[in-house]
Amino acid sequence: MAGHPLGENILGTEKSVASLKRKDILSYRERFYTPDNIIICATGNLWHWSMVGKIEKAFKHLEGKAKFPKISNPKINRGIKLVTRKTEQVHFCIGTRSASQLDNERYAFVILDNILGGSMSSRLFQEIREKRGLAYSVYSSIAPFKNCGVFYVYAGCNKEHVEECLDVILNEFRNILKEGITKAELKRAKEFVKGSLVLGMESTSSRMSWIARAEYYYGGPLTIAEVFEQIDKVTVDTIIEIASKYISEKYLTLALLGDLNESPVKELKL
Repeated sequence: MAGHPLGENILGTEKSVASLKRKDILSYRERFYTPDNIIICATGNLWHWSMVGKIEKAFKHLEGKAKFPKISNPKINRGIKLVTRKTEQVHFCIGTRSASQLDNERYAFVILDNILGGSMSSRLFQEIREKRGLAYSVYSSIAPFKNCGVFYVYAGCNKEHVEECLDVILNEFRNILKEGITKAELKRAKEFVKGSLVLGMESTSSRMSWIARAEYYYGGPLTIAEVFEQIDKVTVDTIIEIASKYISEKYLTLALLGDLNESPVKELKL
């Protein structure tokens, strides 16, 4: 994603932050803090119309329309990137593209993520940490954006274990692509995802964020029942199809940070 906004550091650099002027901040506020670009969401012990009245009074001075620059979808450049640093462990991520927030394939991808490395019963956690003791921290995750997404596996381990960890991860990718998953794995992952969603909704802040994201991405509410319905539709064949589409050599990228002079692997092959 080099050259694309998603590939930039959101904190900026020391130089860019130091160069900011008051006029830059005000200009940004005028461009983006407009009625069409603001979602206000509240949850808890409140009365709807009382909140509406207070919000209208507080924000009535806002006007204008946000002017967004046209941004194309990022191009994923596969490869291996090493940052040499004197650290106790080597930290690395191996990733590929994934479904976006607007893609119905995201439901199947959540299940695939859970099976590979999204829980303590996942393949990678069991193989790398529990069976081989190669790393204390290992997990997979997905980062879905509006028009694209990223799937990655992270691990932190001693430098002598990096190559073996990578071999295990790539081998699990191959197993998914060639052999698929079992019905038991699918059922367990579905129940885990559903349970995590319900537990998360017990927090008012999480419920508030859920409502706001649904408004932003889908233009209206998205119920738990609707999500459960989509999760239930995911089959073993769906997982294989999703894996074949996204877990591909043409997208695989590896980033390493640690006390290494060179990457222990020269290419990423499935």
